[in-house]
Amino acid sequence: MRTLKFFITGILCLSFTINTLFAQNLHTKISIKVENATLPQVLQQLQKKYGYRFSYLNNELPAKTRFTAEIKNKSFSEVLDVLLEKTDLGYKQSNGQIIIKKGFPKNKPKTTTFQQVSAPKTVAKTTIKPAETKPESPAKNIAAAETPKPEAAETKEHPKAKSETPAIARVAEEAPQNAMLPAAKTALPADENVYDTLTVFKMEGKKVTWLDKLAALRLQNEKAAENSDTVLTRNYHVGFVPPLSTNGTQANKYVNNISAHAILGTAAGLEGLEISGFGNVEKSYVSGLQYAGFFNITRNSPELYYLAEERNESYTLNGGQFAGFFNLANGNVKGAQFAGYMNIADGHMKGAQFAGFLNISKNVHGVQGAGYMNLAKNVEGAQLAGFLNIADTVSGLQASGFLNVAKVVQGTQISVINIADSVSGVPIGLFNFVKKGGYKRAEFYIADDFDANFTYKIGVQRFYTLAGLSAELNDKKRWAYSIGLGAEWPVAKHFRINTDLVAYNVIEESFEKFPKGILEADELNLLNKFRLLATLQITNRLALFGGPVYNVFVSRYQEPELQEVGSQLVTKTFYDHTSAGGTNVKMWIGFNAGVRF
Repeated sequence: MRTLKFFITGILCLSFTINTLFAQNLHTKISIKVENATLPQVLQQLQKKYGYRFSYLNNELPAKTRFTAEIKNKSFSEVLDVLLEKTDLGYKQSNGQIIIKKGFPKNKPKTTTFQQVSAPKTVAKTTIKPAETKPESPAKNIAAAETPKPEAAETKEHPKAKSETPAIARVAEEAPQNAMLPAAKTALPADENVYDTLTVFKMEGKKVTWLDKLAALRLQNEKAAENSDTVLTRNYHVGFVPPLSTNGTQANKYVNNISAHAILGTAAGLEGLEISGFGNVEKSYVSGLQYAGFFNITRNSPELYYLAEERNESYTLNGGQFAGFFNLANGNVKGAQFAGYMNIADGHMKGAQFAGFLNISKNVHGVQGAGYMNLAKNVEGAQLAGFLNIADTVSGLQASGFLNVAKVVQGTQISVINIADSVSGVPIGLFNFVKKGGYKRAEFYIADDFDANFTYKIGVQRFYTLAGLSAELNDKKRWAYSIGLGAEWPVAKHFRINTDLVAYNVIEESFEKFPKGILEADELNLLNKFRLLATLQITNRLALFGGPVYNVFVSRYQEPELQEVGSQLVTKTFYDHTSAGGTNVKMWIGFNAGVRF
């Protein structure tokens, strides 16, 4: 319990720290460089670069005041103090935006160097003459340069203030703080639109850290996404958990080429590589790869159908998903999914699914592989599982270690037990159950070795399996149980040929002592048969059959009262040989004849 408390406390502290890091506040360190820009232009550049949102009335901002500034790693509040220093405007932060308005509070600027030059509204053109200068009273952090009076009446347009900037900036930078500056006499042309003031300042501090850059990038990306009606693309996306990332609260409006998150990541789509410690969630599609310690989810959101269609050929997943537990592609899968527990592709899959426990897919064109179970609606490639496969339609291969279940099989089923509604291919297994068009036959017959025999066949006409019981009614009353496989070959409308391979385990004890014989039959005593049977189909449900049988009896059994090795079930053989190792082999041609239902 104490460990759990420590863990929860640590997570909360970490979340608070990261949230504070990315929060938009007035203490964020910024760096910006502008030249001969109006106040609205400066605010627009700050908004574009750092994502700050401003609210103000255009007619309240000084439109004629120009700024030339070079700012390095100063708090946003300090910069606002300088920009609004000569106005009656103040500012405050509210609901994620900066409101600039008359009457709001502001602080006195803390600039390193600051100079402001006033220009007259109307001046006459004349030749610039040097002016006599004399010392003036000291000023704190501010040195004012007075403009001379005009000496001629001729006027012309005022040149851009940018041409005056270098001289003014030079005066500002060369003058030490609290120093006395000489007044420079200058002649300016007359113009009713002349700028009221020209402010030049320079602010310096420590270098911007990578954390500052990440915070600025997050604000910039959020603002860009808010102003865009379409999904945007970014080269990279890093973060902790949403929305603590470089795309912030607008992460689901970005498609990323490379994405990495400490715990959880989310985006509209992925073009390249995405890695997450816990999980990845894509809203539209994945064209590259996904890696996660626990889960990967790729949705196919209706509002972003166009994006998957345009960028990924309508596939929700075109590359691959890899997770330690769970993968989900809600749409189409073209590449591969790998999970330690479960894969789900809700729609269409063209590549492969591999899971340690379960795969679920509506359509499979490639391969499904699971250590325990596969569930699919349609399979055109292969469905492979260590235990169980379930599919609606199989056009390729369905193979499992124990059970295959399918509605329609047009390919092949391989398992111990195969179950299908209808099969146009071949199910291969110990027990094959086909509901429609399946082969189900019960046979009662006599043979040259056992007097009474029963065999049940199940599967399809081209491949069936069989199991049977046989008994000797006289002599020692031996009995046997058998398994085998076979096929039926149509020759004419009512005439067929059956070929069977059957193996009998012969119990030398009398069947009257059952189950004594079966529990003690640990010696090799195996009778193998190849049956070639002609079948006459009397009705749809009744047939007569008979034909020769090639027998091979391999035995190590020895009668207690005899010295010979081998079963004495049949004595008339054309081959009877006992090896030095004590294994007897007998061969003979026999017969089977009976009735089939």
